[in-house]
Formats: sequence, structure tokens, C-alpha cells
Amino acid sequence: MDLQSPFETLSEMPADMPLHALSVAQASALIGQKKITPVQLVQACIERIARFDDQTHAFVTPTLDAALQAAHQSAREIAQGHYRGPLHGIPIAHKDVFLTPVQSDWASGFDLPDGRVSRRTAHGFANGCCTGR
Repeated sequence: MDLQSPFETLSEMPADMPLHALSVAQASALIGQKKITPVQLVQACIERIARFDDQTHAFVTPTLDAALQAAHQSAREIAQGHYRGPLHGIPIAHKDVFLTPVQSDWASGFDLPDGRVSRRTAHGFANGCCTGR
């Protein structure tokens, strides 16, 4: 597997490397080998967001509970032998230009009046990319 990192193999990664610093390929390999769980990965990302978002304001509408629920669902599926491939259990954050029904303040970079949410969902999200389906 091409890890796209300075480490040739997972065994060369420092043991104390924080989970939030893993590449997608590294995290995927570790989840596939059951060395980490999607829940552990998401919790590390949530901790990082909590630590820095007050400074960076990187998230308009963080959906951390939904991310954790999806991670638990992925962990259950993987534990039951239903590993769906290299992105199974990998958390993502998407830019607000993708319409989703959970957005309340922004949608495609434009304010929605009266706190309304989008009635549409971007195609990739509607097809399960971010819903765990």
C-alpha cells in the first residue's frame, strides 16, 4: 500500500504519533488491521477541534455527535466482519459549499434567511458518503 507519507510502512510510524496526524491511508490501514477503531480516530479529531476551533473558527456547523454516532456504527460493522473498504470509518469534514440538511447558518456560502436549513442535499452526501449508509 502506498501510504503517501514519510514512513515506508506502518511499523516505521512513531508509536506516539497522534491519531489526528495520520494520513487517510495510514488511518485506513490501521482501521483495516483493527489496530485502531473509527471511534478512537473520531474522538482524536473531536479533541483537536475542541482544542483549536476557538482560534481557527474552521467549522461553521460542527456535527460532532453525528460523527461519533457514525464512528460507532462503522466500528460495529467492522467488528462484525462488514469492512466496506479503505474509507470505511474515516471521518471527513466538508466545506460549507456542499448542501446538507444539517446546515443552519450557511449553505453554499450564502446566508439562509430566518435560520432555515437546506431542503436539498449534495449528491455525494445523499448517496451515503457522509451518512454511514
